Amino acid sequence: MDSFDLSAIIEVYQFLNHSLFQGIDEEIAKLKLTKMDLFILLIVALREGVTMTELAQEVGTSKVQISRWITNLEQMNLVKRQHNTKNRRMVNVYLTSEGKAIHSKRKEQFERKLEENFATLPSEEFLALKDHFAAALAILQKTQLYSNFLPEC
Repeated sequence: MDSFDLSAIIEVYQFLNHSLFQGIDEEIAKLKLTKMDLFILLIVALREGVTMTELAQEVGTSKVQISRWITNLEQMNLVKRQHNTKNRRMVNVYLTSEGKAIHSKRKEQFERKLEENFATLPSEEFLALKDHFAAALAILQKTQLYSNFLPEC
């Protein structure tokens, strides 16, 4: 197997990170959410009802640290915890209506930012980019790394 050049992955990560976290409007800025707060809100939005254990794994932190972040987000009324009805030892995390509004606003801002960035591409290059991202994701989903990154619900 050839050696792996990480430079392309790092550049894509930096581009997406910049696009995702830049241009936060005043309303969201007033909440003083950290990048980690926004990242946690994104995960909870995409995996509504994610367990605290899964959330800690996905963020790459301890259960104690994720509990601190969730407590902070609960105090801002952006998420809520509920004991799982089938297994009381499990705690699921959900967005509140305020959390959903923040996520929706950030999603719109992110999509608008990506559209601005990709607007200069000819349509065939844009379609090729979409296809390449889909193909890369399909390949990554076959790896052990990906299965460890996103545990089964």
